[in-house]
Amino acid sequence: MKSKRRNTDLVIIDTSAQSSETMEIAFQMADLAYFPCRPKLFSTDKIPYTRALPKPQKTPVFILPNFCRQGELAHITRTQLQRYDYPVLDFGISDNSAFKTSISDGRCVLEDDPAGQATRDIKNLFCFTKIKLRF
Repeated sequence: MKSKRRNTDLVIIDTSAQSSETMEIAFQMADLAYFPCRPKLFSTDKIPYTRALPKPQKTPVFILPNFCRQGELAHITRTQLQRYDYPVLDFGISDNSAFKTSISDGRCVLEDDPAGQATRDIKNLFCFTKIKLRF
């Protein structure tokens, strides 16, 4: 799949939340960025590291709730995350054992459970990414 904007293949870069130098370089190269964040009180503490970076001018950045259950804690965390400079996605990646099971066998959830919640989550993220990058 080619990006219409840069005529390149899709490249995904996963950086450490504590490596501001690596994140800054990735921001300069990126057309789109996600900050995965587990909806647990002490997992949101990595988001402030991103505030030290200059906010990318042309790169849309979203906070992606990661390994979350739809419930009160996820709602509280989503509300807490909204105080940062980046929008929080309305969807996330579920807390689903399918990810752990499939990766241990070298597969992905789309192969292991094509009709499952984990597959729907990944497809939602991919569809959102395609729309934002105009694939």
